[in-house]
Amino acid sequence: MSSLPKFVSGFTVIPVVYRHSTHILYVRAHLSKSKDIIYPEGRTLFLVNIPVDATDREISLFFKFCGTIEQVVYDRNSSHETEAEAEVETEAETSPSPSPSTEEQQPRLKKQRERPEKASPSIVPLPPVPTRTLRKTGSIAHIIFLDPSSLEKALVPPTKSRPLAIF
Repeated sequence: MSSLPKFVSGFTVIPVVYRHSTHILYVRAHLSKSKDIIYPEGRTLFLVNIPVDATDREISLFFKFCGTIEQVVYDRNSSHETEAEAEVETEAETSPSPSPSTEEQQPRLKKQRERPEKASPSIVPLPPVPTRTLRKTGSIAHIIFLDPSSLEKALVPPTKSRPLAIF
């Protein structure tokens, strides 16, 4: 840890420990240059080089010591994420319809005593399981904290490396 600089070009260096390697996050307070996307000033942390498979939950748990996280927003220029979200939505909309039973397909040949029909259970499809979204290497994210003091805590250089994923 001592060989890493604490700051690089205005970014705070945060090492993230994995089982066999260390990943480096670069963070700073968000400075808005665009009028299109507005993030709350003084409460938004700008992250660069997030791990390609990081989830909202993992990032939220990693920065939980700073304070309450309102939202994690990933790079809006990534079309891969919107395609994956659209795919999950279409899978949820197109649920398989129950197939007709064999009684409806073929008429009965022999007449049997009429029995009261039992209501067949309705088929309810399982909810889709979201897969991990992989982002491009070096992608960015914004973390919006509930209060400004949380942002200040996140910008303090760490004294030791911490794991991103908690298993």
